[in-house]
Amino acid sequence: MAIERVFEPGGSVWTLKTESGTKSCDLADLSAGMRAAVLMHGLNAKLGDSFSGAKKAVESGEYSSVDEYALDCVEQVWENLLNDTWTDRAGPRGARIGDIALALTRARPERFPDLGAAKAFLKGKAEEDLVKFRTAMAPHLAAIAEERARARREAAEKRTDAKGLDALLD
Repeated sequence: MAIERVFEPGGSVWTLKTESGTKSCDLADLSAGMRAAVLMHGLNAKLGDSFSGAKKAVESGEYSSVDEYALDCVEQVWENLLNDTWTDRAGPRGARIGDIALALTRARPERFPDLGAAKAFLKGKAEEDLVKFRTAMAPHLAAIAEERARARREAAEKRTDAKGLDALLD
């Protein structure tokens, strides 16, 4: 048996399961002050983790600075938390909420002149509505993905050292 950590998002019990035994910890057993400290520790970890890829984002050319990337990531994660969304990464659900907002600014610039207006519009939308937006804006979302891929490719080409590759092949 591997070590397993078990918790329900929004719940109050965290459990560690190992071959040697199980230990459960219930937030209700902590004082109010300690619960607040644990909450802030978790918020710090969640928001801090959001911009852990800053160096790669700058190297790929997707962002011009680590600061810009960090602020954008924290803003997106905080908006998600305000909307009761733990994560908005692309995956089975589709494009990220931030990408949907960017697509809205492109599809309807007169209504959504900036990213803030689009994010405010999307705030609190149900997942089934977001699915409809992803479908309706598929061409815009594909263009955004292509632009990011192109920026990563161009940044990689700038870092490429053909002579270094030849030396490695010799």
